[in-house]
Amino acid sequence: MILAVVVTGLLMAGCEEEQASADVKMHRLIAEENRQLKKQMDTLKSQMQQQKEQLSQCEQERQKYKENFDETLEERIDQLMTISSQATSELMAEIERLKAELAKLKEPGPAEVMQEQKQEKEKPDLVQ
Repeated sequence: MILAVVVTGLLMAGCEEEQASADVKMHRLIAEENRQLKKQMDTLKSQMQQQKEQLSQCEQERQKYKENFDETLEERIDQLMTISSQATSELMAEIERLKAELAKLKEPGPAEVMQEQKQEKEKPDLVQ
């Protein structure tokens, strides 16, 4: 009977040892997995920070391009307005010159004046 108790005690101690060993292995696996997950998390945090910095740089560049575009657009509009104003002034001067030339052409010349006077003399006097 003592032998049975001793054997049972030894078997139980062996099972407990195996169970403890299995628990230790499980804890080690979980700890290793946690370390790997923490490492992955740190890597992802680092990548996120880099992407945030890149985004910030892109936004700054976009703002510079927008400001440059706005300035360039305003300059171009001013140039076009100046060109348009000059062209309008030149056209108005040309119109006035042509009007004066047309008025001159409409004035009777000396030959026409003489012709009209001759025609008036030849007309019979109807009023008497």
